[in-house]
Amino acid sequence: MKGLAAVMVILALVSVAGAFEITLEGYDGGNVTVRLISLENQNVSKEFTVQNSTLLIDNLENGTYHVIVDYNGLRYTANIVVPETESLTVNFEKTDDVSVIEADNIHYILNYDSSNGFFVVMEVLNLRNTGNQFFSGNFTKKLPEGVDHLFVDQQTLAQSGVYFENVTQGDDYIEIENLTVQPNGTFTLAFMYFTDADPVLIVDHPAKVLRVISPEFITVQLPENFVQENTITNSEGVVYRVYRTDNVSSGSVFQLQAEVDQTQVSPTGTTQPGNSDSSGVDTTLLAGVALIGAGVAILAYSRFSKKGENGEEEEEDTGGWEIKE
Repeated sequence: MKGLAAVMVILALVSVAGAFEITLEGYDGGNVTVRLISLENQNVSKEFTVQNSTLLIDNLENGTYHVIVDYNGLRYTANIVVPETESLTVNFEKTDDVSVIEADNIHYILNYDSSNGFFVVMEVLNLRNTGNQFFSGNFTKKLPEGVDHLFVDQQTLAQSGVYFENVTQGDDYIEIENLTVQPNGTFTLAFMYFTDADPVLIVDHPAKVLRVISPEFITVQLPENFVQENTITNSEGVVYRVYRTDNVSSGSVFQLQAEVDQTQVSPTGTTQPGNSDSSGVDTTLLAGVALIGAGVAILAYSRFSKKGENGEEEEEDTGGWEIKE
């Protein structure tokens, strides 16, 4: 029994880590609220409010925690593993230098609305604040000339975990007003539009990976640095080619020549863009239903592709789409 008691004491000691320290840079007085929520035991959470730039937490049980730090109207979140993570430094200083925003990957999805003779474009940009300060300012995405019926997915943007005041749309731009992104924080900007001209792809911010995706019935002429990465197939058997290039610099503009094989195009069954049916649904959006389906798959594919880009095995639901290397 004494031996068992000794083992239990050792196990108890192993389950408790040493001190965990959080340090704030840019602290200028006032309350700091820190919450630690166990990702393994929902009954384990801790909350502290201090007026100091340093918080030392003793006797924190080993495990994975979600950390939330609130200070001066800003929120920083991260996951930590105890005891491997002994400290966390958070910089609450701000910058409005938009050059800190870079793209982990950009997906340019091209489709065709045969009923109206328009190309339908959806862009999905997975962006990151690469700086060590909070980005706080306006973020602008340039658009090519001749964009028609622009639709920005603000719900996806909001669900990214960033804060913004408003999204405005001009003839050739999208602007996210008063966007706040934590250091190393990520967000997704997705939007769709129609164009009757040859598609143009504008890269505003450096991109690690740029993909162009289109169904097989659209032949797209791309620069030599693009290579076919794989194909994806939806539940209806439509095959999309995926082309990729890496390390794209800011300011790059790609004039895409696209040719549609009309014999393989399936009508979308929509009316002239901009009209509304009797239910009040904008048929401009209905015209892009197939494209939105592709967009959902690409969002999943974006996460799936992290396996190749980060070297980590990840399994994601691709919404019924088959991905072939």
